[in-house]
Amino acid sequence: MPITPLDIRKKTFSSQLRGLSVREVKTFLELVAKEMEELRKERGLLAEKVDELAARIENYERTEKLLKETLVTAQQTSEQMKAAASEQYKALRSQAEHEAGDRIRKAEQEAEAVLQKAREQLQRATADIRELETRQGSLLDQVEAVGHSCMMLVESWKSGMRKAKPKSKPAPEPRASSGQDMLLRLGQQPETAEPDTPSEPESEYVEED
Repeated sequence: MPITPLDIRKKTFSSQLRGLSVREVKTFLELVAKEMEELRKERGLLAEKVDELAARIENYERTEKLLKETLVTAQQTSEQMKAAASEQYKALRSQAEHEAGDRIRKAEQEAEAVLQKAREQLQRATADIRELETRQGSLLDQVEAVGHSCMMLVESWKSGMRKAKPKSKPAPEPRASSGQDMLLRLGQQPETAEPDTPSEPESEYVEED
């Protein structure tokens, strides 16, 4: 059982012959009681401080634990965000590559269509040029034939004029009709027969001896 300062003060001793001085014993016991009171007060203060420090330590431990949990949660959240960002990046990249591939294929198809259309236009233009060249050759042949016919017609007229020469009045030089001129302009050979050689009138010509 613990001794209190009050127990010390009330402590009594039996008297014996040649015993201690009662006053000195009581004085000493009073000093011990006071010292014990101070010690008990200091002990109480220390106990309070210990409790306070223990509470602080416990609070610090809780705060540390909370911080650790928060840090772990933040790390987990960061990892999750990184994983989500990586997945989103992969999805966006895949989508972009897919869209780019579609656009490239579409552009290639459009370019191929334009090239095919250009080839067809070139083929048509080449065919038109060949047809025009063919028509040009045929037209030149027709013009050449018409020119040759005209030359033959002129030669025929000149030959007829040399065969018959009138005494009194020279016969006019034959010339093509307006219809024949029109046909010559159009590059076509006249359908009319060669002009007849003018006959010699009996009364206007004198037979040479």
